[in-house]
Amino acid sequence: PQKVAEISGTVISAIRTRDIRSIYVTSCYELEGKSTCASAMAVSLVHSLNLKTLLIDGSLKPSNLSTVFGLSKGPGWSEYIHSKATENEAIQVSKDYAIHLMGAGVQKIKDMNGSTSRILIEKLQKLKEQFEYVIYDGLSILSSPETGILAKCFDGIVIVVECERTRWEVLQVAKERLEKSGCNILGVVLIKRKY
Repeated sequence: PQKVAEISGTVISAIRTRDIRSIYVTSCYELEGKSTCASAMAVSLVHSLNLKTLLIDGSLKPSNLSTVFGLSKGPGWSEYIHSKATENEAIQVSKDYAIHLMGAGVQKIKDMNGSTSRILIEKLQKLKEQFEYVIYDGLSILSSPETGILAKCFDGIVIVVECERTRWEVLQVAKERLEKSGCNILGVVLIKRKY
């Protein structure tokens, strides 16, 4: 956790020098630590810099970010995207961490396509009017074909890579897939490095 906080601080320093306000955090595969990294980035923005930040659990699968932050499951990202809930209904605040969180929600997100991208951009713009930063815990690049469609709607992408697990050739394929979709890759965060 301490090292993740340091890495997140480095990423935050880099994005603050550019006009980056919405960040899609992804990885090549599931369970590489993207949720941990996205959470650490959001906590750092709130606690270190006192910036109003929204963390979104963008998983298409049941997730545990609401549980991690001690919040109830209920309307969230999926309901917000499909206009079944307003942003105020979908956002909860963790009193322990002072984090604004939009959980995954309970409704299944429909397949992503071009019209979904337009809706997503509009919804993100509304959130950026309320928050200084929006951190999105997204889908893994190689596990979900929707990743490119979703990720290009954000100002920048951070790829989380678990050392000793993901080969550089796999990362290269993932990077090329994102670039082909028109994504702005900000950088890579290496985690679980053995010294």
